Amino acid sequence: MTYKEKLIMFLKTKDLVIYKYSNLEYTDRKDIYEIENWSEDICFSVYEHIVKYIIGYINSGTDNFYHAQTCPWCVYYFNIKGHKNCSLCKYGKRNGVCSNHSSRYKKLTEAEALVPLTKNKYIEIIDEIENNIGVVDDL
Repeated sequence: MTYKEKLIMFLKTKDLVIYKYSNLEYTDRKDIYEIENWSEDICFSVYEHIVKYIIGYINSGTDNFYHAQTCPWCVYYFNIKGHKNCSLCKYGKRNGVCSNHSSRYKKLTEAEALVPLTKNKYIEIIDEIENNIGVVDDL
């Protein structure tokens, strides 16, 4: 499985977990399409950052999970490209910048749709992707 496929699987699985819990969507086809057009190198960097964050978070023992570190767009635009302005984020352009009251992300947080995305759930998602189990089909 390529890193692009892993990243897309991670994103689709995260979206399905959120949808099962809240009936709200985190992403849509345009969001997936954007990632499908990222290079394999970008997808590798983003996916590896997310995995290292999740593993590091699990090992830290803290309960203050920072979901932006599991968002491919936040990781790409802030951690890799070094942008400090959310208005450059293409996810934000399509779905509203996350801090805006009417954004998709704000609606998700207000509905507590991210609650099921615990450190254990993220580890489960990563393990299933790494073992090529096909987690999206199992949800």
